[in-house]
Amino acid sequence: MVFIETPLGKAWEAYDDSASHRFFTYSQVVIMLVLFELFLWMAQTEHLYEYTGEKVWMLVSLIFPARTTWFSLGIIGFGLYYCITDWMGIKNFAEKKADREKAAKDKKFKPAPKGAYRPNWYYLLFQLFEGLIYGSLMFALLKWGVWIFMLIATPDPDIPIPLDASISMQDIHSNPIQDLALAFGGGFYEELIFRGFLFWWLVYAGKKIKFLKDFDIDVEPVRFLKTYQIAGSWKDGKVLTVILTGCLIYSLSHYLFPWGDTLSWYSFLHRFFFGLIMYAIFVNRKFPVAAWTHAVYMTWYFIFY
Repeated sequence: MVFIETPLGKAWEAYDDSASHRFFTYSQVVIMLVLFELFLWMAQTEHLYEYTGEKVWMLVSLIFPARTTWFSLGIIGFGLYYCITDWMGIKNFAEKKADREKAAKDKKFKPAPKGAYRPNWYYLLFQLFEGLIYGSLMFALLKWGVWIFMLIATPDPDIPIPLDASISMQDIHSNPIQDLALAFGGGFYEELIFRGFLFWWLVYAGKKIKFLKDFDIDVEPVRFLKTYQIAGSWKDGKVLTVILTGCLIYSLSHYLFPWGDTLSWYSFLHRFFFGLIMYAIFVNRKFPVAAWTHAVYMTWYFIFY
């Protein structure tokens, strides 16, 4: 194993580089969604629709009433396709299209064969372990950080006890299998929408909308993935603006729908700072770690509240 045979610094570098491969992203997505749908199917409680709407994201539940099964199956199929083609060394549709485009421009072009990808499977566990550490620390410390912030910023703060309990959802914590399902589903879908789609949409908007023409964030291609990552530091002013805007939207979104939470300064700030930490993890540690972190946090929440 790399972590035994090499110094810790080089081992971490090898892990971080290998975990950038899309195989790790798609395989983690498949695992998380399979667990989510399996546990939802096993639960079938009377509160399933309300809880799914609140914790897995209302928009998905409105498009696919009460369940997200078909949407999840589509994503699972997509992820499995890329995992299998990489594992077997078969070019996927996008890679074949790229070869055809190159061949059309250069008649002498001969597509190179694609080698089979053999992942270090324990790296999957390392990503899960990262999520376990981050999620546990956030659950233990975030509420106290928000509590201290409110004590400093507000002379008479309205802080609920327990600190991160959602009043509107307390009576629905009725089934541990359902709770596990929603931890996996919330971890995946909320990170996909808010730290995935929303983040890159805000970056795209900053580059394309005319009145934001000076708001341009440098991005660079990610190896193995047809996507991009921030080229500079996430602490850069423009990047930070995108992140803070995303945190604001993420926090406010929890109060917009029929099963939304009751608006309060504490719950708003708690979710705002939660989103800020999740963006830092997403930008620096990639989507699978962010999704597992979110799932672990929700698991602890369901256990203790």
